[in-house]
Amino acid sequence: MRVLALDIGEVRTGVAVSDAARRAAQALEVLNTRDVQAAGRRLAQVVSDYQVDTLVIGLPLETDGCEGRQARYVRSTAAKLLDAAGGACDAPCVFVDERQSSAVATERGHAAGLTEQQMRGQKDSRAAAVILQRYLDTSADD
Repeated sequence: MRVLALDIGEVRTGVAVSDAARRAAQALEVLNTRDVQAAGRRLAQVVSDYQVDTLVIGLPLETDGCEGRQARYVRSTAAKLLDAAGGACDAPCVFVDERQSSAVATERGHAAGLTEQQMRGQKDSRAAAVILQRYLDTSADD
């Protein structure tokens, strides 16, 4: 079984998946957040295809660690996406701190020699992979 991560934004949602051993995260794709119905259907397909048993969602906390407007938006949108996915997405859902995930994803892309233009359309899934890897590294310690 695998873990799936979402980096939900107002326009795009990055998707990443773990390997079967739950040790490594891989950027998968980017969904259109605004089309919740289509994104929900695609999410259900990915959950089924990869046999996902845990869903990790990045939560954009404020610098002081509190939840603000953006975190409330993510929780609300996550509920809509899961509802649109129907019963195919019954995996437990874990919200994790996503602070600095986009910056880390951008830094890693630059370190790999990618330009901003080459990363366009990939940043969100790369950020989801950063969020997922943090979760995998932390949950492996438990």
